[in-house]
Amino acid sequence: MKKIIFSLLGVALILSSCGDNAQKVNGMIIQEVEQVNDVMETISQYIAGDDYDAAKSEMDSLSAQVKISVDVINKLNNKKAGAYKQSAVDYLNFIGQNGVDMFSKTIEMFRAAKIREQDDIASGKQSPTMINSGSDFDAARKILKEFRKELKEKQKILLEKQDKFNKANGIQ
Repeated sequence: MKKIIFSLLGVALILSSCGDNAQKVNGMIIQEVEQVNDVMETISQYIAGDDYDAAKSEMDSLSAQVKISVDVINKLNNKKAGAYKQSAVDYLNFIGQNGVDMFSKTIEMFRAAKIREQDDIASGKQSPTMINSGSDFDAARKILKEFRKELKEKQKILLEKQDKFNKANGIQ
C-alpha cells in the first residue's frame, strides 16, 4: 500500500513539475496575440473612418495590451514552448515598439492631409469627388503598407513556431 501511495505521489510530482500543458500554452498565446490584434484592428477602423481622435485614444490601449500580453506569455510555464513563446513575445514587442509609432505618425499625416483637403475643397482648388487622394494620403498609406508587410513576416515566423510546437506536442 505504501508503495502505491509513493508511486502515485511520485507521478503527481512529476506531472506537476512539467508546468502548463501544451494546449493551455497554445491557447493562451493565441488569446493574447488576438487581443493585441483586435486593438490594432479597432485603430485601423477608426483611421479608415477618419476618426483620428478615437484612433489616437486607442493608442494607450494598444500599448497597455501589448505589455499585459507579453507578461502573460512570459509567465507561461512549459519547457518545450521556449521558441514559440519567444516568437510571440517578439511579435507583440514589434507591435508595441513599431506599431504605436507607425499609427501615431500616420494618424497625424492623415489628419493634416484631411485639413488641407478640406481647405482646398472650400477654396475651390480641389473637387469634393477626389477626397482622400493626393501625395499626403499616399505617403501615410505607404507607411501603413510597410508596417503591415513587416508585421506579416513576424506573423509567419510566429505561425511556424506555433506549428512546430503543436506538432511536437500532438496538438492539431
